[in-house]
Amino acid sequence: AQVAAAAAAASAAAAATTTTVTPSALTDEGKVRLDRVINQLSDEVVDPLPTATITELFLVYTKRQGGPPEAEREPSPEQLTAAGYLLKKKGDVVYIDLAVFVPMHIRRKKEMHFMGMVVMPGNVLKEIELRGPPDFETWEAAMLVIKVVFIMYKVVEPETMDRYINRVRKYALRYGEGAWALLYQTDTRMRNEEFARIYRKAAT
Repeated sequence: AQVAAAAAAASAAAAATTTTVTPSALTDEGKVRLDRVINQLSDEVVDPLPTATITELFLVYTKRQGGPPEAEREPSPEQLTAAGYLLKKKGDVVYIDLAVFVPMHIRRKKEMHFMGMVVMPGNVLKEIELRGPPDFETWEAAMLVIKVVFIMYKVVEPETMDRYINRVRKYALRYGEGAWALLYQTDTRMRNEEFARIYRKAAT
C-alpha cells in the first residue's frame, strides 16, 4: 500500500510539473537548469532524475511520515533533481534560493519579488526591490516543500525544520509585514552562511 501511495504521489508531482513548471526550467536537451530551480546564481545544468528514483524518494517519505506529502507540499521532479545534485556535491548543508524554489501551487500566481527595507552602509534604511517570497505565508509554503525534500533525502529531522519555521513565524507575527524584508534577509543569511558553520561545529 505504501509503495502504491508513493508511486501515485510521484506520478501526480510529475503530472503537475507539466502544467506548472516554467518551460525555461529545462534546457532544450531536457536538462534541469539550477538557476531556474534552486539557485539563481548557478550556471549548472544536470540530468533529471529517473522516474524510478523519484518514486523511491516518495516511498522514503511515506515510510518515515506514515503517508505521502500533501499535494501543496510535493516537490517537483526538477526540485528533487536539483536538491539531490547539490546534496551529493556539497553534503548535508545546502542553501536553497527561495526566489526560484517555488511550490508548484504558487507558481504563476505570485511574483517572487517585492519592495522592502534593507540596511545600507552607515546603518541607513533604504527601500529597494528584492527577489524572493513577498510575505511569510509564501515563505512558509516553500519551506514546507523543502522540509519534504530533506526528509526524502534523510538530511534533517522533521522537528528541526518545524522549530526553524516556527521561530521565523514568531518574528513575522511580532514585527509585522513592514519588517518582512529584513526578516527574510536574516533568514537567507542564516540558511546560506550560519547553517554551514553550525553543521561544521556539530561535526567536530
